Amino acid sequence: MSANNAILAFSATVSQAEFQAAYNLIANVLQAAGITKVVDAGQVDVATMNFPGVNNTVAGYEMRQFTDALQATAPVYIKLEPGRGAAATTMCIYITIGTGQDGAGNITGTTLYARDQRLLNGGVTTTIASVVSAGTNRFIWNIPSNVVSIFSLERTRDQTTLLPDARGIRYVTQYNGTWVFKVQLFTGTSPAAEATPPCFPSTVQTTAGEAGTGKVGLLPVHTYEIGRISPPLENIFGIFTTDITPGVPQPATFLGNTITFWPANNTLVGMARSATPAAATVRVATRYD
Repeated sequence: MSANNAILAFSATVSQAEFQAAYNLIANVLQAAGITKVVDAGQVDVATMNFPGVNNTVAGYEMRQFTDALQATAPVYIKLEPGRGAAATTMCIYITIGTGQDGAGNITGTTLYARDQRLLNGGVTTTIASVVSAGTNRFIWNIPSNVVSIFSLERTRDQTTLLPDARGIRYVTQYNGTWVFKVQLFTGTSPAAEATPPCFPSTVQTTAGEAGTGKVGLLPVHTYEIGRISPPLENIFGIFTTDITPGVPQPATFLGNTITFWPANNTLVGMARSATPAAATVRVATRYD
């Protein structure tokens, strides 16, 4: 596993250096963690790619793959296209996910996530750290500039063993306060996306940790399928702001493993599904290790 973080301060017009720094933060962590580049001669050289001079234009692409034990029978390929958004102040990444690739820049097989532009806005400077975390079958980026851009991808999990399984993927997107939580199955009918965070914090746990014990409560975020509640997501959690110092990595136990999470220090990422506790009290925490 791998994690990285950086302060990404954008100028009024995104510079070449800012563009490369923002995408390199993602690309370097993915590669080190095991979401590796596939053989494809058309891929961009990230070290020399240029910020486009035309709106909604990409600088090239990378084709990546999961490398866990399930990849042989349930393959996941990710095409990432860094580029320029709708203005010179905006950086974006186009994402496409599927079950195959042809070695010539195309996702093939079953489309799991249709090509979509995810924005990483510039326009103002920021002192809020951007965090990227990944493993061989999961990744998440949390890049807050003048808005917050979160993209999370991981496999579905078996209800009995709680281990990643070959049924499909789960992804979470968040941009400027708008959430999408989705289970996408390899075969069969996939449930509709959720637009509200599936996080149900206890109303009694609002101060001093778990019911006043002082222990920090890491709140699970679930996704829903037809006839089942999935095991909690591995990349993203809820956390009470009164329990923790935002922006400071913290250890936790998740499904029997020791992990590190990062409590976001941005006001646009409330996680509570209900009105009590308020979304302002429950913030997002993302994987850090």
